[in-house]
Amino acid sequence: MKNLSSFEAFKLNKVQMSVVKGGVQCTIDFGDGDILLTKVHSDLDAAAAEKALKESYQDIASVSCS
Repeated sequence: MKNLSSFEAFKLNKVQMSVVKGGVQCTIDFGDGDILLTKVHSDLDAAAAEKALKESYQDIASVSCS
């Protein structure tokens, strides 16, 4: 691997980079002082992860992901 072209085989796409950097970080606020910080490790983007968590928690908590 003496030149840049040797690294092309190891180049990651956007989904793979998301997994490497840890996925999507989400905050789940229960409104009573309890806040859960979590990372979603999947190929979901922030908007899709937020939508999935909002469906899971419905009226129990507010969710935001970035």
